[in-house]
Amino acid sequence: MGLLLDPPAVRFAADDGSLSIDVVELGLRLTIGGWDAGLPVRIFVEGEWEESDGDPQLPVFHGAQALPPGHPIRSFVDTLLPEARALLPLFHEHQITLLRLLRLGAPAVQLAASAPNLVWLMLPFIGRMKPQDVEALVQIRRVEILSFVLGKPATPEMVRLVLRYRPRARVQQERETLLRALGQPALVREFRRGADVTMARLRVATALSEWLRFPSVREIVVGGGHPLDAYDAPNMARDARRLARDLGIVDADAAIARARTMDDLRRLHDRWMHSFRAQGEAVTIAKLIEARGTEKFPPAPVPGTDEIVYIGTAGELLVEGKEMRHCVGSYVPDCLDGKAFIYKVLAPERATLEVRVRDGVVVAKQLKIACNGAPTAATVEAVRAWLHAEQHPGRAAR
Repeated sequence: MGLLLDPPAVRFAADDGSLSIDVVELGLRLTIGGWDAGLPVRIFVEGEWEESDGDPQLPVFHGAQALPPGHPIRSFVDTLLPEARALLPLFHEHQITLLRLLRLGAPAVQLAASAPNLVWLMLPFIGRMKPQDVEALVQIRRVEILSFVLGKPATPEMVRLVLRYRPRARVQQERETLLRALGQPALVREFRRGADVTMARLRVATALSEWLRFPSVREIVVGGGHPLDAYDAPNMARDARRLARDLGIVDADAAIARARTMDDLRRLHDRWMHSFRAQGEAVTIAKLIEARGTEKFPPAPVPGTDEIVYIGTAGELLVEGKEMRHCVGSYVPDCLDGKAFIYKVLAPERATLEVRVRDGVVVAKQLKIACNGAPTAATVEAVRAWLHAEQHPGRAAR
Protein backbone atom coordinates (compact mmCIF):
# COMPACT_ATOMS: atom_id res chain seq x y z
CA MET A 1 0.00 0.00 0.00
CA GLY A 2 1.39 3.41 -0.89
CA LEU A 3 0.78 7.07 -0.18
CA LEU A 4 -0.41 8.98 -3.25
CA LEU A 5 1.34 12.35 -3.53
CA ASP A 6 1.11 14.68 -6.51
CA PRO A 7 2.20 18.28 -7.19
CA PRO A 8 1.96 20.77 -5.64
CA ALA A 9 2.12 18.69 -2.44
CA VAL A 10 5.44 17.26 -3.63
CA ARG A 11 8.28 19.08 -5.40
CA PHE A 12 11.63 17.97 -6.81
CA ALA A 13 14.65 20.28 -6.87
CA ALA A 14 16.88 19.31 -9.80
CA ASP A 15 19.81 21.42 -8.57
CA ASP A 16 20.45 19.34 -5.45
CA GLY A 17 18.26 16.26 -6.07
CA SER A 18 16.09 16.89 -3.01
CA LEU A 19 12.40 16.14 -2.59
CA SER A 20 9.99 18.36 -0.63
CA ILE A 21 6.67 17.11 0.68
CA ASP A 22 3.99 19.38 2.11
CA VAL A 23 0.57 17.91 2.89
CA VAL A 24 -1.33 20.33 5.10
CA GLU A 25 -4.24 17.93 5.67
CA LEU A 26 -1.88 15.37 7.23
CA GLY A 27 0.26 17.91 9.04
CA LEU A 28 3.18 16.59 7.00
CA ARG A 29 6.01 18.83 5.89
CA LEU A 30 9.52 17.58 5.25
CA THR A 31 12.42 17.48 2.82
CA ILE A 32 14.58 14.54 1.79
CA GLY A 33 18.05 15.43 0.59
CA GLY A 34 19.54 13.99 -2.58
CA TRP A 35 21.47 10.75 -2.99
CA ASP A 36 24.85 12.48 -3.14
CA ALA A 37 24.08 14.41 0.05
CA GLY A 38 23.33 11.21 1.97
CA LEU A 39 19.51 11.47 1.95
CA PRO A 40 19.23 13.71 5.05
CA VAL A 41 15.71 14.31 6.34
CA ARG A 42 14.44 17.61 7.70
CA ILE A 43 11.00 17.87 9.30
CA PHE A 44 9.02 21.04 10.00
CA VAL A 45 7.87 20.88 13.62
CA GLU A 46 6.13 23.68 15.52
CA GLY A 47 7.32 26.39 13.17
CA GLU A 48 10.93 25.22 12.86
CA TRP A 49 12.92 22.89 10.64
CA GLU A 50 14.61 20.04 12.51
CA GLU A 51 17.16 17.50 11.32
CA SER A 52 15.99 13.91 11.71
CA ASP A 53 18.11 10.77 11.57
CA GLY A 54 15.02 8.59 11.49
CA ASP A 55 12.95 7.27 8.61
CA PRO A 56 9.78 9.28 7.84
CA GLN A 57 8.14 6.00 6.77
CA LEU A 58 6.57 7.34 3.60
CA PRO A 59 5.60 4.45 1.28
CA VAL A 60 5.95 6.52 -1.87
CA PHE A 61 8.99 5.28 -3.77
CA HIS A 62 8.35 1.62 -4.66
CA GLY A 63 5.86 2.57 -7.39
CA ALA A 64 7.86 5.49 -8.76
CA GLN A 65 8.63 3.91 -12.13
CA ALA A 66 4.90 3.70 -12.88
CA LEU A 67 4.51 7.46 -12.48
CA PRO A 68 4.64 9.68 -15.57
CA PRO A 69 8.01 11.23 -16.57
CA GLY A 70 8.54 14.52 -14.82
CA HIS A 71 6.56 13.58 -11.70
CA PRO A 72 8.58 14.81 -8.69
CA ILE A 73 8.77 11.40 -7.01
CA ARG A 74 9.88 9.68 -10.22
CA SER A 75 12.42 12.45 -10.85
CA PHE A 76 13.83 11.92 -7.36
CA VAL A 77 14.07 8.14 -7.86
CA ASP A 78 15.69 8.62 -11.28
CA THR A 79 18.67 10.27 -9.53
CA LEU A 80 19.40 7.08 -7.58
CA LEU A 81 21.87 4.44 -8.67
CA PRO A 82 20.34 1.81 -11.01
CA GLU A 83 20.80 -0.87 -8.34
CA ALA A 84 18.80 1.18 -5.86
CA ARG A 85 16.03 1.83 -8.37
CA ALA A 86 15.80 -1.89 -9.10
CA LEU A 87 15.50 -2.82 -5.42
CA LEU A 88 13.04 -0.14 -4.29
CA PRO A 89 9.92 -1.91 -5.66
CA LEU A 90 10.64 -4.82 -3.31
CA PHE A 91 10.29 -2.73 -0.15
CA HIS A 92 7.12 -0.90 0.89
CA GLU A 93 8.44 0.25 4.29
CA HIS A 94 11.62 1.84 5.67
CA GLN A 95 12.46 3.06 2.19
CA ILE A 96 14.81 5.87 3.25
CA THR A 97 16.63 3.47 5.58
CA LEU A 98 16.97 1.06 2.65
CA LEU A 99 18.41 3.76 0.39
CA ARG A 100 20.90 4.83 3.05
CA LEU A 101 21.93 1.20 3.40
CA LEU A 102 22.46 0.85 -0.34
CA ARG A 103 24.68 3.96 -0.32
CA LEU A 104 27.19 2.04 1.77
CA GLY A 105 28.45 0.22 -1.29
CA ALA A 106 28.65 -3.12 -3.03
CA PRO A 107 28.34 -5.47 -0.01
CA ALA A 108 25.06 -3.83 1.04
CA VAL A 109 23.71 -3.85 -2.53
CA GLN A 110 24.68 -7.50 -3.00
CA LEU A 111 23.03 -8.52 0.27
CA ALA A 112 19.80 -6.68 -0.60
CA ALA A 113 19.73 -8.23 -4.07
CA SER A 114 20.48 -11.80 -2.95
CA ALA A 115 18.66 -11.82 0.40
CA PRO A 116 15.99 -9.09 0.33
CA ASN A 117 14.01 -10.71 3.14
CA LEU A 118 17.01 -10.62 5.45
CA VAL A 119 17.56 -6.94 4.71
CA TRP A 120 13.84 -6.34 5.21
CA LEU A 121 14.09 -7.79 8.71
CA MET A 122 17.16 -5.65 9.40
CA LEU A 123 15.73 -2.30 8.37
CA PRO A 124 13.77 -1.46 11.57
CA PHE A 125 16.95 -2.01 13.62
CA ILE A 126 19.56 -0.13 11.61
CA GLY A 127 17.85 3.22 11.03
CA ARG A 128 19.68 4.95 13.88
CA MET A 129 22.88 2.91 13.85
CA LYS A 130 26.18 4.48 12.86
CA PRO A 131 27.01 3.93 9.18
CA GLN A 132 30.24 2.12 10.02
CA ASP A 133 28.35 -0.31 12.26
CA VAL A 134 25.80 -1.01 9.52
CA GLU A 135 28.61 -1.45 7.01
CA ALA A 136 30.20 -4.06 9.26
CA LEU A 137 26.86 -5.80 9.80
CA VAL A 138 26.16 -6.43 6.11
CA GLN A 139 29.53 -8.16 5.69
CA ILE A 140 29.09 -10.87 8.32
CA ARG A 141 27.49 -14.26 7.75
CA ARG A 142 23.76 -14.35 7.12
CA VAL A 143 23.08 -16.51 10.16
CA GLU A 144 24.88 -13.89 12.29
CA ILE A 145 22.80 -11.09 10.75
CA LEU A 146 19.63 -13.01 11.59
CA SER A 147 20.91 -13.54 15.13
CA PHE A 148 21.32 -9.76 15.41
CA VAL A 149 17.72 -9.25 14.24
CA LEU A 150 16.25 -11.88 16.56
CA GLY A 151 18.38 -10.98 19.57
CA LYS A 152 19.23 -14.66 20.04
CA PRO A 153 21.22 -17.32 18.16
CA ALA A 154 19.77 -18.20 14.77
CA THR A 155 20.27 -21.41 12.80
CA PRO A 156 20.90 -22.12 9.12
CA GLU A 157 17.38 -23.59 8.94
CA MET A 158 15.98 -20.23 10.08
CA VAL A 159 17.97 -18.44 7.39
CA ARG A 160 16.63 -20.82 4.73
CA LEU A 161 13.07 -20.10 5.84
CA VAL A 162 13.72 -16.36 5.66
CA LEU A 163 15.12 -16.66 2.15
CA ARG A 164 12.23 -18.83 0.92
CA TYR A 165 9.50 -16.64 2.39
CA ARG A 166 7.50 -14.83 -0.28
CA PRO A 167 5.75 -11.80 1.20
CA ARG A 168 3.48 -9.70 -0.98
CA ALA A 169 4.77 -6.25 -0.10
CA ARG A 170 7.22 -6.64 2.81
CA VAL A 171 5.12 -4.73 5.32
CA GLN A 172 4.79 -4.95 9.10
CA GLN A 173 2.08 -7.62 9.22
CA GLU A 174 4.11 -9.94 7.00
CA ARG A 175 7.23 -9.29 9.09
CA GLU A 176 5.37 -10.23 12.28
CA THR A 177 4.14 -13.46 10.69
CA LEU A 178 7.67 -14.43 9.74
CA LEU A 179 9.11 -13.52 13.15
CA ARG A 180 6.43 -15.60 14.93
CA ALA A 181 7.33 -18.56 12.74
CA LEU A 182 11.03 -18.13 13.46
CA GLY A 183 10.21 -18.34 17.16
CA GLN A 184 8.86 -21.89 16.73
CA PRO A 185 11.75 -24.31 16.06
CA ALA A 186 9.44 -27.22 15.19
CA LEU A 187 7.72 -25.14 12.54
CA VAL A 188 11.06 -23.97 11.11
CA ARG A 189 12.12 -27.60 10.71
CA GLU A 190 8.91 -28.42 8.84
CA PHE A 191 9.70 -25.76 6.23
CA ARG A 192 13.37 -26.67 5.81
CA ARG A 193 12.75 -28.00 2.31
CA GLY A 194 10.20 -27.81 -0.47
CA ALA A 195 8.49 -24.99 -2.29
CA ASP A 196 8.60 -21.29 -1.51
CA VAL A 197 6.60 -20.26 1.54
CA THR A 198 3.80 -17.74 1.08
CA MET A 199 2.49 -15.52 3.84
CA ALA A 200 -0.86 -17.33 3.79
CA ARG A 201 0.78 -20.72 4.26
CA LEU A 202 3.08 -19.49 7.02
CA ARG A 203 0.21 -17.77 8.84
CA VAL A 204 -1.83 -20.97 8.78
CA ALA A 205 1.14 -23.04 9.92
CA THR A 206 1.82 -20.66 12.81
CA ALA A 207 -1.81 -20.77 13.93
CA LEU A 208 -1.90 -24.58 13.70
CA SER A 209 1.62 -25.32 14.92
CA GLU A 210 0.40 -27.64 17.71
CA TRP A 211 -1.15 -29.89 15.05
CA LEU A 212 1.90 -30.20 12.79
CA ARG A 213 3.07 -33.33 14.62
CA PHE A 214 0.20 -35.15 12.93
CA PRO A 215 1.22 -36.16 9.37
CA SER A 216 -2.29 -35.73 7.98
CA VAL A 217 -2.28 -32.06 9.04
CA ARG A 218 1.31 -31.51 8.01
CA GLU A 219 0.55 -32.89 4.56
CA ILE A 220 -1.71 -29.93 3.78
CA VAL A 221 -0.13 -27.13 5.82
CA VAL A 222 3.44 -27.76 4.71
CA GLY A 223 3.08 -30.03 1.72
CA GLY A 224 1.35 -27.74 -0.73
CA GLY A 225 -2.42 -27.94 -0.33
CA HIS A 226 -4.47 -24.75 -0.42
CA PRO A 227 -3.77 -22.85 2.86
CA LEU A 228 -7.46 -22.37 3.61
CA ASP A 229 -8.05 -26.11 3.31
CA ALA A 230 -5.51 -26.64 6.09
CA TYR A 231 -8.04 -25.77 8.77
CA ASP A 232 -10.13 -28.82 7.88
CA ALA A 233 -7.35 -31.16 9.01
CA PRO A 234 -7.07 -29.98 12.64
CA ASN A 235 -10.86 -29.64 12.86
CA MET A 236 -11.22 -33.27 11.86
CA ALA A 237 -8.43 -34.32 14.23
CA ARG A 238 -10.14 -32.35 17.02
CA ASP A 239 -13.43 -34.09 16.27
CA ALA A 240 -11.68 -37.46 16.29
CA ARG A 241 -10.22 -36.66 19.70
CA ARG A 242 -13.66 -35.79 21.01
CA LEU A 243 -15.12 -39.04 19.70
CA ALA A 244 -12.23 -41.00 21.19
CA ARG A 245 -12.85 -39.37 24.57
CA ASP A 246 -16.52 -40.38 24.51
CA LEU A 247 -15.57 -43.90 23.42
CA GLY A 248 -12.99 -44.24 26.20
CA ILE A 249 -10.05 -44.55 23.79
CA VAL A 250 -6.93 -43.53 25.74
CA ASP A 251 -4.34 -43.50 22.92
CA ALA A 252 -6.28 -41.30 20.48
CA ASP A 253 -3.32 -39.07 19.59
CA ALA A 254 -1.20 -42.09 18.71
CA ALA A 255 -3.91 -43.35 16.38
CA ILE A 256 -4.32 -39.90 14.80
CA ALA A 257 -0.55 -39.68 14.31
CA ARG A 258 -0.62 -42.93 12.33
CA ALA A 259 -2.96 -41.31 9.80
CA ARG A 260 -0.51 -40.25 7.10
CA THR A 261 -2.95 -38.41 4.84
CA MET A 262 -6.24 -36.56 5.10
CA ASP A 263 -7.99 -39.61 3.64
CA ASP A 264 -6.50 -41.76 6.42
CA LEU A 265 -7.64 -39.25 9.04
CA ARG A 266 -11.12 -39.07 7.56
CA ARG A 267 -11.45 -42.86 7.62
CA LEU A 268 -10.31 -42.98 11.26
CA HIS A 269 -12.74 -40.21 12.20
CA ASP A 270 -15.64 -41.93 10.43
CA ARG A 271 -14.85 -45.29 12.05
CA TRP A 272 -14.93 -43.74 15.52
CA MET A 273 -18.10 -41.84 14.68
CA HIS A 274 -19.86 -45.05 13.68
CA SER A 275 -18.59 -46.75 16.86
CA PHE A 276 -19.89 -43.88 18.92
CA ARG A 277 -23.32 -44.23 17.37
CA ALA A 278 -23.26 -48.00 17.65
CA GLN A 279 -22.54 -47.79 21.38
CA GLY A 280 -25.60 -45.66 21.83
CA GLU A 281 -25.00 -41.98 21.34
CA ALA A 282 -28.27 -41.14 23.03
CA VAL A 283 -27.42 -43.28 26.08
CA THR A 284 -24.02 -41.63 26.43
CA ILE A 285 -25.48 -38.16 26.14
CA ALA A 286 -28.34 -39.04 28.51
CA LYS A 287 -25.83 -39.91 31.22
CA LEU A 288 -24.07 -36.62 30.65
CA ILE A 289 -27.33 -34.67 30.82
CA GLU A 290 -28.29 -36.48 34.02
CA ALA A 291 -24.98 -35.48 35.56
CA ARG A 292 -25.42 -31.85 34.46
CA GLY A 293 -29.07 -31.63 35.43
CA THR A 294 -30.18 -30.07 32.14
CA GLU A 295 -30.14 -30.63 28.41
CA LYS A 296 -30.44 -26.93 27.65
CA PHE A 297 -27.44 -25.10 26.25
CA PRO A 298 -26.48 -21.53 27.26
CA PRO A 299 -28.20 -18.72 25.32
CA ALA A 300 -27.03 -18.10 21.76
CA PRO A 301 -24.17 -15.57 21.53
CA VAL A 302 -25.91 -13.96 18.55
CA PRO A 303 -29.61 -14.38 17.69
CA GLY A 304 -30.57 -16.63 14.82
CA THR A 305 -32.83 -15.92 11.87
CA ASP A 306 -35.47 -17.85 9.94
CA GLU A 307 -32.64 -19.37 7.88
CA ILE A 308 -29.95 -19.72 10.57
CA VAL A 309 -31.50 -21.34 13.64
CA TYR A 310 -29.76 -21.79 16.99
CA ILE A 311 -29.78 -25.34 18.34
CA GLY A 312 -30.49 -24.91 22.04
CA THR A 313 -30.76 -28.43 23.47
CA ALA A 314 -28.88 -31.72 23.41
CA GLY A 315 -31.87 -33.47 21.85
CA GLU A 316 -31.99 -31.00 18.96
CA LEU A 317 -28.26 -31.43 18.41
CA LEU A 318 -28.56 -35.22 18.23
CA VAL A 319 -31.30 -34.85 15.64
CA GLU A 320 -29.07 -32.48 13.63
CA GLY A 321 -26.24 -35.02 13.62
CA LYS A 322 -28.52 -37.77 12.37
CA GLU A 323 -30.12 -35.58 9.70
CA MET A 324 -26.78 -34.31 8.42
CA ARG A 325 -24.90 -37.61 8.90
CA HIS A 326 -21.96 -36.13 10.79
CA CYS A 327 -20.66 -36.13 14.36
CA VAL A 328 -22.08 -32.85 15.63
CA GLY A 329 -23.89 -34.84 18.33
CA SER A 330 -20.54 -35.40 20.03
CA TYR A 331 -20.39 -31.63 20.65
CA VAL A 332 -22.99 -31.85 23.42
CA PRO A 333 -20.37 -31.52 26.22
CA ASP A 334 -18.82 -28.41 24.64
CA CYS A 335 -22.27 -26.92 24.01
CA LEU A 336 -23.38 -27.52 27.60
CA ASP A 337 -20.20 -25.79 28.77
CA GLY A 338 -20.75 -22.80 26.48
CA LYS A 339 -17.55 -23.53 24.57
CA ALA A 340 -19.30 -24.16 21.27
CA PHE A 341 -22.59 -22.95 19.79
CA ILE A 342 -24.28 -24.81 16.92
CA TYR A 343 -26.73 -23.41 14.38
CA LYS A 344 -28.87 -25.14 11.77
CA VAL A 345 -28.43 -23.41 8.39
CA LEU A 346 -31.46 -23.79 6.11
CA ALA A 347 -30.49 -21.58 3.15
CA PRO A 348 -28.91 -21.07 0.63
CA GLU A 349 -28.36 -24.78 1.36
CA ARG A 350 -28.71 -27.13 4.30
CA ALA A 351 -25.65 -26.94 6.55
CA THR A 352 -24.47 -27.01 10.17
CA LEU A 353 -22.52 -24.10 11.65
CA GLU A 354 -20.29 -24.07 14.73
CA VAL A 355 -19.33 -20.72 16.24
CA ARG A 356 -17.15 -19.87 19.21
CA VAL A 357 -16.51 -16.70 21.19
CA ARG A 358 -12.96 -15.38 21.15
CA ASP A 359 -12.11 -12.23 23.08
CA GLY A 360 -15.73 -11.19 22.98
CA VAL A 361 -16.06 -11.73 19.22
CA VAL A 362 -18.22 -14.49 17.73
CA VAL A 363 -16.33 -16.31 14.99
CA ALA A 364 -17.32 -19.14 12.68
CA LYS A 365 -15.38 -22.29 13.53
CA GLN A 366 -16.85 -24.85 11.14
CA LEU A 367 -19.49 -24.84 8.41
CA LYS A 368 -20.37 -28.22 6.90
CA ILE A 369 -23.08 -29.68 4.73
CA ALA A 370 -24.18 -33.32 4.99
CA CYS A 371 -21.47 -35.94 5.54
CA ASN A 372 -18.95 -33.22 6.48
CA GLY A 373 -18.97 -31.85 2.94
CA ALA A 374 -17.83 -28.35 2.06
CA PRO A 375 -20.49 -25.64 1.62
CA THR A 376 -20.87 -23.45 -1.45
CA ALA A 377 -19.42 -19.95 -1.59
CA ALA A 378 -22.97 -18.56 -1.37
CA THR A 379 -23.55 -20.33 1.95
CA VAL A 380 -20.23 -19.15 3.35
CA GLU A 381 -21.05 -15.57 2.34
CA ALA A 382 -24.55 -15.76 3.84
CA VAL A 383 -23.14 -16.89 7.19
CA ARG A 384 -20.40 -14.26 7.10
CA ALA A 385 -22.89 -11.49 6.32
CA TRP A 386 -25.21 -12.65 9.12
CA LEU A 387 -22.42 -12.69 11.72
CA HIS A 388 -21.22 -9.26 10.62
CA ALA A 389 -24.73 -7.76 10.68
CA GLU A 390 -25.46 -9.14 14.15
CA GLN A 391 -22.19 -7.89 15.65
CA HIS A 392 -21.87 -4.63 13.70
CA PRO A 393 -25.41 -3.32 13.20
CA GLY A 394 -25.56 -0.41 10.78
CA ARG A 395 -22.20 -1.22 9.16
CA ALA A 396 -22.00 -2.75 5.72
CA ALA A 397 -20.03 -5.98 5.40
CA ARG A 398 -16.82 -5.78 3.42
